Amino acid sequence: MKRIVVVGGGFAGMWGALAAARKIDQSNVAAGEFEISLINRDGFHCIRPRLYENDLTDARIPLAPVLEPAGVTLIEGEVQAIHPEANHISVGTGSNSRQLPYDRLIYAAGSILSMPDIPGAAEHTFNIDTFDNAERLNTHLKHLPDLADTEGRFAVVVVGAGFTGLEIACELPARLSALAGAAQARVILVDQAPVMGATLGSNPRQEIERVVNSLGIESRLGVQISRIDPDSLTFDDGSKIQTNTVIWTGGALGNPIGRNLGIELDDLGRIPVDGQLRVAGLPDIFAAGDAARVPVDDTHIAVMSCQHAMPQGKYAGHNAAADLLGEPLLDYRQPTYVTCLGLGPSNAIYTEGWERVVRNTDAHQLKRDIVTQWIYPPSSGDRAEIFAAAEPVTVDYY
Repeated sequence: MKRIVVVGGGFAGMWGALAAARKIDQSNVAAGEFEISLINRDGFHCIRPRLYENDLTDARIPLAPVLEPAGVTLIEGEVQAIHPEANHISVGTGSNSRQLPYDRLIYAAGSILSMPDIPGAAEHTFNIDTFDNAERLNTHLKHLPDLADTEGRFAVVVVGAGFTGLEIACELPARLSALAGAAQARVILVDQAPVMGATLGSNPRQEIERVVNSLGIESRLGVQISRIDPDSLTFDDGSKIQTNTVIWTGGALGNPIGRNLGIELDDLGRIPVDGQLRVAGLPDIFAAGDAARVPVDDTHIAVMSCQHAMPQGKYAGHNAAADLLGEPLLDYRQPTYVTCLGLGPSNAIYTEGWERVVRNTDAHQLKRDIVTQWIYPPSSGDRAEIFAAAEPVTVDYY
């Protein structure tokens, strides 16, 4: 029996497993010749782009109804170690540990939040990096009226004025006003960069600033944080913001389990791959998504987003299966790049190209279509529909 193991149930991992199953199904091999397993910390696929929202009811979906029709086995557990020299993985499931052998590995372990060594940052901040953390933040916000009536009760500081920080910051004025009234609600956007959306380029900046200002969001830009306490945030110059709520959105790093592979990672902790998503120097391992450093054309490297993770997963899964079958592999290319940035209940910005040229379109409706429909797998449980969606083709998701 040949075994394909997928690490991670996010956008790259889920689609990688389904694409591998699709390729094997098309090859008409005898039943029982292949086994595909997906390892995930729980039984859910998280729709991460929705974690800034107030209602997270549909922000994660069960994996089993998607994987089982395709013949993929779900293993709920934590990857403890990867042993590429022996082609097996150590997986912790509850109080037990098991060794899982593989013939081909699809590494799609995703990313983790980058946390700095600032006193109090780990203990006294919230984030929306995972479903559980987003739920924790939402529960905290709902109970703000129950806290003591202090200056910082309804003041929320969002650290990081990048994509994630802007999306959560622009949602907060309406949410806080519903709890406290507009007079008491404060949202403060903080970043060490001198401008908002520094990583998004100059083209959308004017519109970002217009919307942020129209929502009454304050900003402290070009500053450094020296300490975070339960009731305040302190800057290097000694000034403070009284707050009971600091939300950290300061970037992402590739999952550190990737260090097990024993190869040099990039400065974001991502694993370098070639144009077929094979890990350099490790021919039995393919990588995709946030954990991989993937060229999308002759100039650009994929960003950590579902826009890139979904097709990468499909190509990696297809190629892992094709490699075992002795068939040709596909080259991954994705030269088209767009962004759709949500800016509160009624605003969004749509850009095209790596220069992020703003286009006039109904960006707010487009954003809702993306995060509520386009990035979800089929819910029918129909094997043919699932396999059709797992075809390794590069499409414009936005």
